[in-house]
Amino acid sequence: LNEAVLQIQNFQYTGVRYNNASKYVRNDNVEVAFKEVEVDKETKDNIKKEVIILKKLKGAENIIVFYGVIIEPNKVFLVTEWATESNLKDFYQLKRLDWSLQIQFALDISRGLTYLKSAEILHHDIRSQNIFITNGNPQYTAKIGNFGLSRGLREATRNLREGVDNVRYIAPEKLKENKHPYDFKCEIYSFGVLLWEIAEQRIPFQNIERDIVEIPTNFDPMNRPALAIIFTELFELSNTHRPATNHPNIYPNTLFPSNQRPLFTVEDAINLHKTRGGDRKEAYEIFCDYAKLGDSTAKYWVGYYLYYNSLNNKETFEQRENDVIRAVQYFKEAAEMDVPEAQLRYGHCLWKGDGIEKNGTLALEYFLKSAHNGNSTAMYNAGSMYFNGNGVIQDKEKGAYYLKRAALTGQPKAIELCKKNYIRL
Repeated sequence: LNEAVLQIQNFQYTGVRYNNASKYVRNDNVEVAFKEVEVDKETKDNIKKEVIILKKLKGAENIIVFYGVIIEPNKVFLVTEWATESNLKDFYQLKRLDWSLQIQFALDISRGLTYLKSAEILHHDIRSQNIFITNGNPQYTAKIGNFGLSRGLREATRNLREGVDNVRYIAPEKLKENKHPYDFKCEIYSFGVLLWEIAEQRIPFQNIERDIVEIPTNFDPMNRPALAIIFTELFELSNTHRPATNHPNIYPNTLFPSNQRPLFTVEDAINLHKTRGGDRKEAYEIFCDYAKLGDSTAKYWVGYYLYYNSLNNKETFEQRENDVIRAVQYFKEAAEMDVPEAQLRYGHCLWKGDGIEKNGTLALEYFLKSAHNGNSTAMYNAGSMYFNGNGVIQDKEKGAYYLKRAALTGQPKAIELCKKNYIRL
């Protein structure tokens, strides 16, 4: 905590106050916000916890910067970045958001939430009053703030007003049962409500029409999509509706800005993996980050690294067995999300009995799924099983069909088997 304690003499009050924040200027002309928090034992304990959390968020462009705390005899101040345009709710009430700015803010918040998820941090209070807008010239940026300490701010009407406002963003399962554990599905629900609010620019829950908002706010938490999927849809929208101006970097090509973790997209990590001399450890860490967010391709690659021990870790027999079992689970999850390579690998594990009970019938089912998704090796596997009657009732016609399809893609084993059995290409 000591390293986060700042000295008040290094700041000068500007006389500006907005909502619960007072504007100060640091000696180096950096504008900061002072927010007073209640002084009691619980708050002091929370400060220590908060500092640990906020250290993990250092450098995240879509998180309000935390500078430290100022401790006075009877007061404690939280010192953060000054949001030049106040919060999102105030901003859209004063300035109508055009379509490009709506998409930009949605992407900003998505990046911030994804960064929090990768740091294993849940915000617990995602709503428009806790999204702050800064003007970095040439563009506005939305940033997530208020991570807990500021929930103890002294405002006479705060508890009553926030009780009314909060309920709009709280997931139904949490409202129904207060003891229900708060998880990322709850956070996704709040984000979905916030997306609707950005689109409509008014208080939530009136005439929801857009699927991208309806799905995250689904009352069944299991039907809410992963954040990575929401981001992908937002990113596609941003590419479709680019403004006609030449604002630089208004739509970055990756989920994260270049100066924060994760540094790369899943595609970047795949390229790292495939490049001779590429940093596979870095690639694996990126895959793990995105797998936690529910990305199907990343799940497949985590399974791949575990199954083939791609990092060449020294493992005991028991560790190797455990990694294969974990790999199979990742393959299965990605296969169910329609990743052809995962369907192939999961089918392979079922066929061999690697990390899972051997099941030839189910293996064929996944080979066929992968084949129908265009995987040539899966076409060969299915064709070979049918043609030779390996684990299934022999069907030479079906076998020849899949072998021919695989051979026409250049699959070498399929070409060889077609020649051997006089299957015309």
